Amino acid sequence: MTGRQPNIFVFLPQNKKDISELYGFPAADSSEIARRHRRQDRCPFLQSRCTKVDRRNRPTGVCTVFNAGIGETIICPNRFYFDGYAVLQHVASDAFGLSGSILHPSQFRAHETKSAIVALGHRFGKEVRIALPGRAKRRRQFYTDWVLARIGDTCALAEFVGVEVQSIDTTGNYRACRRAYMAERLKVPASQHGLNWENVNKRILPQIIFKANVLQREELCQKGLYVILPETVYHRILERLGGELEEYPAGRGAVTFLRYALKAEANSGRVREVEGIAVSRTAVGRIAERFTTARDLPTPRLFEREIRRTLGLAEN
Repeated sequence: MTGRQPNIFVFLPQNKKDISELYGFPAADSSEIARRHRRQDRCPFLQSRCTKVDRRNRPTGVCTVFNAGIGETIICPNRFYFDGYAVLQHVASDAFGLSGSILHPSQFRAHETKSAIVALGHRFGKEVRIALPGRAKRRRQFYTDWVLARIGDTCALAEFVGVEVQSIDTTGNYRACRRAYMAERLKVPASQHGLNWENVNKRILPQIIFKANVLQREELCQKGLYVILPETVYHRILERLGGELEEYPAGRGAVTFLRYALKAEANSGRVREVEGIAVSRTAVGRIAERFTTARDLPTPRLFEREIRRTLGLAEN
């Protein structure tokens, strides 16, 4: 009598800076399939070579890291493309109320395809870009990671949404930690990485505000901008903006956050599932207003006193 093989649970990080996932599998996973992906530098989500590279342009394979007090954070946007780009179906369901297959551009036939959703973007053959105003020789371009276009029952473009897939960069390095996992050593040193939260101020929020404003002017972009991101990054955005965002209905100028986290269970030889935590929707105007409003200001002359202290100068 044969039965289903029992799950072999894999240790997950708990109390030190660590790598959670390598090439799509738990870092502590020593199964043959995990080893094969590491030998081949293969990403199980793209079904091709890992694109998360170091300064020498070599694949690192690091999808997710762990920080005490924060938990696991996805640091590679390709990690969201689990289960055959299922997140795009999540967007389509929320934006258009539709379920079913999303078409690759190669499957779309103008004047023939109707009542369908076509994805344009990451490795889907076509990317939508437009030039931004400016006199520089190399003009800036506007684009979103994805566009989901709904084709109506008359074979015409009915509406569309823009989609951004957002992770977070790291500072420091995890080289020694990664090397130990790759060699399957019994003792793995703590990672030396940090999370580049300053990018929330410098890059993530400015991009969301700008792109949502551009899309707000598009008549057929009736549901605004969708942002797919880790739950940990969403909470850091809220912290930067001063707390929970006011909820707004779907519409032009809306920004919808689809928040995800890895499931707590990890089994040998299996890619961990990513689960949707919540959907939060607000207006780009509210994000911009919160972002530009000064909060948590230090007391007056504190910076001046610190300059004097640094230079060894007495107070006036």
